[in-house]
Amino acid sequence: MNAYVKTLQTRVLFPVRILPISLTKMQMLVFGLALALLLSAFGLVYVKDMNRRLMSQTQQLQSSYIKLHTQWSQLMIEQGSLSSQARVQEIASQDLHMVMPQAKAIVMIKP
Repeated sequence: MNAYVKTLQTRVLFPVRILPISLTKMQMLVFGLALALLLSAFGLVYVKDMNRRLMSQTQQLQSSYIKLHTQWSQLMIEQGSLSSQARVQEIASQDLHMVMPQAKAIVMIKP
């Protein structure tokens, strides 16, 4: 082996330690479980908040649906009253001055 390879093998690539203290396996396990517990608690808070927001939005949409359904029902009643045969005949005779033709004036065309 040459000198360059020997120096690479003996040299430490990362001499700076991330944690200045050494942790045992039990301490690392406790730290990991505490971190998991903390993340789980934050997740629970997030999910509860999202649930409340979605329930509020659902109630608003249901209220809007009820209002629109009521309005649609009223429009259907109005359409029924405006399109009745008696109403159409009344408008035709009064506003448009239309009259029913005499029986002699009706011509039947055969196909």
